[in-house]
Amino acid sequence: MITLKPTKIVRQFLKRLGPDLDLLLKIPGVTIFTIALNGFDPSEISELVGFIDELLDVKCTDKELVDYWWSLPTYLALYSGADVRIFLAEIRDVASKPPYTPRRGSA
Repeated sequence: MITLKPTKIVRQFLKRLGPDLDLLLKIPGVTIFTIALNGFDPSEISELVGFIDELLDVKCTDKELVDYWWSLPTYLALYSGADVRIFLAEIRDVASKPPYTPRRGSA
C-alpha cells in the first residue's frame, strides 16, 4: 500500500492533467510537459521531482501503483503500473532539465 501524500504543488500539477487535456494538446507547440510544468518556479519543480522520485522508489506492485494513481486528483487515465512509471519518469526527466530547472552555474 502506498501512503505517500501529495503536496499542494503535486495536486496543482495533477489537476493540470484535466478533462480538457486533449483539446490543449491540439494547440501547435503544446505538449503534455508544457501543460503540466509551465508556470511552476524552480523550487516547486524541485518539490514535484522529489515527490516523483519518492513515489517511483516505493516498493509496490503494478496494481498498487495504478490504484494509487486513480486515487489522485487527475483525469489522465493510466491503466497499468508500468504506464504510471513511464509517465512519471518522463515528467521527472523533462522537469530536471532547462527550462524547468536552471542550468548549473546560472543564477
